[in-house]
Amino acid sequence: MVIISDRLYVGASMENIKKDVIKGLKKRQFQPGLYCITLPQEDGNILDIRRAITLRDYTVKAGKFSFGLRFKKSAVDDIIVVGIALGRSEAVDLASQIVQDIYNNTNTFDTRNYFGY
Repeated sequence: MVIISDRLYVGASMENIKKDVIKGLKKRQFQPGLYCITLPQEDGNILDIRRAITLRDYTVKAGKFSFGLRFKKSAVDDIIVVGIALGRSEAVDLASQIVQDIYNNTNTFDTRNYFGY
């Protein structure tokens, strides 16, 4: 299941279209160039950067509400989106900002705790 964090970070080029992009994620619409920064799926990673299209196989959940568009079942745990960006370069910059904010606020790199998951 895809969960969109309440503390979602948004790249500069996405700020004006944030609501539309989130609606598109919930509806599983193809959004060219959209990248999502997610909490890591593997131990040892701080964050993952992935194309939004790779999230289409999961059910989307925003906060406490599930948008039950169930596609393929997967052995992977919930995917928690903590950032959205247009293009890989902006996604890398945004992920860097997120990591810096986490460290500045917690003196750790505990992303799950910072976002409440």
